[in-house]
Amino acid sequence: MPYGKFLQKLKYKAKAYGIQVLQIDEAYTSQTCSCCGVVDKTNRKYRGLYVISSCGMVLNADVNGAMNILKKVSPRSPKGIGVVALASPVRLRLVN
Repeated sequence: MPYGKFLQKLKYKAKAYGIQVLQIDEAYTSQTCSCCGVVDKTNRKYRGLYVISSCGMVLNADVNGAMNILKKVSPRSPKGIGVVALASPVRLRLVN
């Protein structure tokens, strides 16, 4: 399904339930280390692996991107959110 059409349907359905849909710019989220903030596109070794030598972090590239998007949405998000929270989803109310 084309992204624009998907977004339109998502907004329509969310509005019916009183849910606000926010579009977040995902630029550089897969190139930035979610731990130390270093931006380098060579850190993403291949499709699923993200390795950064400056802080020693090794994790799934999509999880790294998701953590960076979370930081954009809620810069003051609760401490302790990491790979485990993203692997085993739980509902968190970050915005009132």
